[in-house]
Amino acid sequence: MRLSARFFPPRAVAPGRPAFLLMLALLVAGPITAQDSESVPSATPSELALDTLIRSLGSAPLAEITGDDLVRALDLLSIAEQERDHIERSARISWALPGLGHYINGETGSAVAFALTDALIVTLTGILAYAVLPPAVQQENLNYLQSARLDIQDRWDGVSVSELIPTVTVVTSGALLSLTIRALAARSARILSDSAIREGVIRFEPEPAGGISRWR
Repeated sequence: MRLSARFFPPRAVAPGRPAFLLMLALLVAGPITAQDSESVPSATPSELALDTLIRSLGSAPLAEITGDDLVRALDLLSIAEQERDHIERSARISWALPGLGHYINGETGSAVAFALTDALIVTLTGILAYAVLPPAVQQENLNYLQSARLDIQDRWDGVSVSELIPTVTVVTSGALLSLTIRALAARSARILSDSAIREGVIRFEPEPAGGISRWR
């Protein structure tokens, strides 16, 4: 994560070269500039800038396209990819560990709230699930550390399915609640990271793998 892209003064290039690089930029930028607005946040600033630049280059005569125009397009493409990757990564890690996506975006309060909520759900689910277990297989009546494996198996074999329904219900309810919290955390982290990029709190500059200005 770095500060910002660096652009250079225009330089003329051979007529054939801009056409090839422009086609390459259009080909790579297409999936980013034409994303489905229903499945992802609206376009980031760099995606919008890239879309505008690509449109202007596409309508300009080849003789007027400079080497810096193409460098800028590829640099914007690199930044746009990093921005989109950061947004989706924030959502993914918040799904895996609620609050982590908020933490990497500087929102400590929300990070703690989501993490504690999920931990509380998991803890209460475990306590309640144990409390409604059939007494015969609870720790008080069956020492799992000292009893023989066959004795433990025989004890569990004696438990009917109907006796396990309360435990299964508690575990299922707890799992659904935890999944709900994870989904909310992922959605919130996606929105938060998108806002952080738009407000300039998080910035990127081209990487050598995606942008070419830093190779010069």
